Amino acid sequence: EEAWVSLQQNSHELALVQEQVVQAKAYRFQALAAVQPQLTLTYNYIFNDHATTVDLGSSLTDNLPDSLAPFFEDVEIPPSVVEEKKYGTLEFQAVQPLFNGMAIPGLEIVARNLHAAEANEKAVRLQLKAGLTRVYYGVVVAREAVKLSEEAVENAKKHEEQVVVQTQVGVAAPNAILQARLAVSRAERELASARAGQVQAEQAFAALTGLPADSPVEMPEPQELSFGSYEEAIEY
Repeated sequence: EEAWVSLQQNSHELALVQEQVVQAKAYRFQALAAVQPQLTLTYNYIFNDHATTVDLGSSLTDNLPDSLAPFFEDVEIPPSVVEEKKYGTLEFQAVQPLFNGMAIPGLEIVARNLHAAEANEKAVRLQLKAGLTRVYYGVVVAREAVKLSEEAVENAKKHEEQVVVQTQVGVAAPNAILQARLAVSRAERELASARAGQVQAEQAFAALTGLPADSPVEMPEPQELSFGSYEEAIEY
């Protein structure tokens, strides 16, 4: 369980597909916005701390060209006064689309993309679990192989000692010592190979999960079978 949790936290591949699912869900909400109610809230606030006089008439006549000035000689525009005031406006608008046919293809595409992203995430999780199972049991088997090889070396050395004694008393032939020493040498080579395999398995486990290479691993307890016959096993 700890290895699986660590693997999920350290897997860049899983993080990538999870982000794809998040993006697909965001696109779904964007597509639904075309057919869902839309609420708009607008607030304006105006603050004028002193009265202001605006003389539009003088500014208009002063900027007229000479050819148009005679037409406005008798026109009088009184100054405008902007009084001191404070006020605000609040506008609330709700729109419910009755039907938007153009949004239907977009919704269908977004739904398919989301389904594909979720299926891809599930597939990646299954692949990671399969890889974790492989390296986990690889460590278990490699460590057990080292233990068996160490026992084999000890047994070969004990056998060599027995052969030496037997040779000294004349029970065994002289070449039996050579054969016993060859057996010890072969057992030591197998032990070195098993230790190299253990290092390789532990490094693969650490690279995949991010846990220390010497993390403890245990063989899970065998599960009880829920069937008692060959026919029941096929149906199961």
